[in-house]
Amino acid sequence: MQLVINTYGSYLKKNGDCFLVKNDDKISEVSIKKIDSIMIATSAYVSTDALQFAVENNIDVIFLDKYGNPYGRVWHSKLGSTTLIRRRQLEVSDENEGLELTKGWVLRKIENQMDFLERLKRPREEKAGKLEESLRGLTEIKQKIASLSGTLEDRRGTVMAFEGMAGKMYFEALSYIMPDRFRFDGRSRNPAKDEFNALLNYAYGVLYSLVEKACIIAGLDPYIGFLHTDDYNKKSLVFDLIEMFRIFADEPVVYLFSGRKVKVEFFDEIKGGFTLNRDGKAVLIEALNSNLDEAVRYRGRNIQRRNIIQLECHSIANSLIKETKDADMDSVEDRQEENVDYLRKRIGCIEKKVGVYLASGKYHIKGIVDEVLTLSDGTMAPLDYKYAEYKGTVFKNHHYQAVFYGLLIKENYGRDVNRGFICYTRSRNHLEEISITGTDFDNLHAVIKEILDITQRCYYPKGTLCEKQCEDCCYRRICV
Repeated sequence: MQLVINTYGSYLKKNGDCFLVKNDDKISEVSIKKIDSIMIATSAYVSTDALQFAVENNIDVIFLDKYGNPYGRVWHSKLGSTTLIRRRQLEVSDENEGLELTKGWVLRKIENQMDFLERLKRPREEKAGKLEESLRGLTEIKQKIASLSGTLEDRRGTVMAFEGMAGKMYFEALSYIMPDRFRFDGRSRNPAKDEFNALLNYAYGVLYSLVEKACIIAGLDPYIGFLHTDDYNKKSLVFDLIEMFRIFADEPVVYLFSGRKVKVEFFDEIKGGFTLNRDGKAVLIEALNSNLDEAVRYRGRNIQRRNIIQLECHSIANSLIKETKDADMDSVEDRQEENVDYLRKRIGCIEKKVGVYLASGKYHIKGIVDEVLTLSDGTMAPLDYKYAEYKGTVFKNHHYQAVFYGLLIKENYGRDVNRGFICYTRSRNHLEEISITGTDFDNLHAVIKEILDITQRCYYPKGTLCEKQCEDCCYRRICV
């Protein structure tokens, strides 16, 4: 859940394993286990203990201005992945692939808009004609964007012009279905010239913070964009990727108006427009979080909308490095050629993904899994290739590597993982199955916590008194 502090003068501090929020005479405690992020949308007091507690538990603290724009965040300082992804962002922007990626994001945005207008049209027969006209216009623009070819540098202006035309049609259609009191004349920002844009701007601001976080966890550089050009301190990639997810904010805002839940008392008039006040923010954030937490069908599975943002960013990171794996990745592909299809069939594999980059912001771990397998019983499993001979036993570090990959698969795909596989290529692709239990995951959590204590709290571990524990460790000869 997201902890939202929206009351002026609130105080946030750490209390044991909980966050304590005090405002006026009311005191609330929330367990650290229930919180994914903290959003501070007003003037508030925050203790340094609370900030440290949040950072240590991978909870980002986001600060929003009065328009809903995130102006700062407190989070751990580690980037999410290998620099290869960020290098590829720079390279791809100059290639044909850059234009194809950008077209895909913009087309996804327009498809979302069209789908939303279709849903809005069904119960509004008296307004169906105007909405149908908008849908035809969006279809034409979509076809023109899809037909573009060349490089992004040559086509950037054209794509942005088409996107602007589509946005104009879309918001004209939304205004048309609004209650008469709240109809609006196009988009306006900072300040919003009407109540609709005041709500939408604030919702987009919250969405920006979610997209930026997803980029960082996936290893994408938020400042290296494609459609939106680089500028000083401009998070260009966030502006690019948010286009696919704006519908997550559009829906709750439109439904608040159509459900007659918006009151004029939710807004304060300022010079040149309107701003959302405390009561308005509370209603919007509740509706927005409810929409983000709802599970929808995504690639054959039920996934919360907020998690779709993270999965899409991981998918983009994977696509960027798919064809640029280093020599290790090339050798993996070579090793897969002999008898591997038979091996997969034998273990009940119905789908495979090769060279999958996965990351977990929750556990501070990441890795590239040689293969992610979907099995016939509905579970998933990692398959790892070892350029080694099978010696009759699976080393403990190999076992934990499989558990490590299993944890990443569970978090990213939402599927059960109860086994993993190792293929020993120097033993004629001998395949060894590894059982993965709940106890294995518990032990891995303890190992991760110990590593984080070392890396983040500068705790220096003591050497083991039992050298037999080190027998299967490949670092035993150099360990201090």
